[in-house]
Amino acid sequence: MFQRVFGGDALYANVGIKLGSPHIYNIFAAGIAPTKDVTRIGMGVGLGGHIPFKKAYVDIDGICYWIHNGNFNNYNQLNLLNQIRLMGGYSFTKGLAAYAGPVLNVHVYDSSNPAIASNTVFQGGDSQTYVDGWIGFVVGLQFF
Repeated sequence: MFQRVFGGDALYANVGIKLGSPHIYNIFAAGIAPTKDVTRIGMGVGLGGHIPFKKAYVDIDGICYWIHNGNFNNYNQLNLLNQIRLMGGYSFTKGLAAYAGPVLNVHVYDSSNPAIASNTVFQGGDSQTYVDGWIGFVVGLQFF
């Protein structure tokens, strides 16, 4: 089991637990992003792979966050943040590593929710459902 503290462009402060084998893992995460209009809260679950290179490593994972805007009363609305993350990391000691990398973000939401990204690479959807995509980042620490 590994504990993670990380941040990114969509959810600024996150905590996570990484469970699994040395090469395949599940990640459970919670994050928050206070903005001037609303406090965005995300609860996520994902699956990933770990490729070690002595003290360095590469992690590739996908996480789906259920996004709440300000409270948990909007549980019946469509508001998902999907991320594919490619991270390079380095283990400083047996119990501490740092990592960073690019993230492909895809936000799928209905008309009752605000968009997360102000600048997108692609947009889609229909009159009720919107899809926004953009490139972001992640940076974090892992404790194990």
